[in-house]
Formats: sequence, structure tokens, C-alpha cells
Amino acid sequence: MKRNPTFVDLFCGAGGLSHGAVAAGWRCALAVDCWADALRTYAHNFPGHMTWQADVSDLTSSMLAKMVDGEVDWVV
Repeated sequence: MKRNPTFVDLFCGAGGLSHGAVAAGWRCALAVDCWADALRTYAHNFPGHMTWQADVSDLTSSMLAKMVDGEVDWVV
């Protein structure tokens, strides 16, 4: 069985881009934003998605790899 492609949503805000990607059949592996209010809204809109409050300038590829389960197809 073919798996749905996965993505990490950086600067996710309330989840507009995630909404479109999920509607297209993609699976969100992680949503990241530094603004706590935006992440609370995102979590309300997408209760099953993992969120992480962080400044993306502090992220490394190894940190992201530890946060997601498996390979990610797209980082936005």
C-alpha cells in the first residue's frame, strides 16, 4: 500500500497551508511556529497534528529528524 506523502509546516500560523496540503492527501508530520497563540489556533484546527513552538532559526535538521516519525517528503 502506498503511503500518503508527509510534510513539515514551518511558520504554520493557524494552518492555512496545512489545510490545503491535508485536503490534497498529504500528512502533516510536524507544525512549527514561534507564536504561541498561532499554535493554539493550529492545534484547535488540527487536533491530531504534532506542534512545536520554536524559532526556526534555532532548528537544525537533526532536531527535526528527532521530532518526526520517519522520512518527510516536503518542508514548507
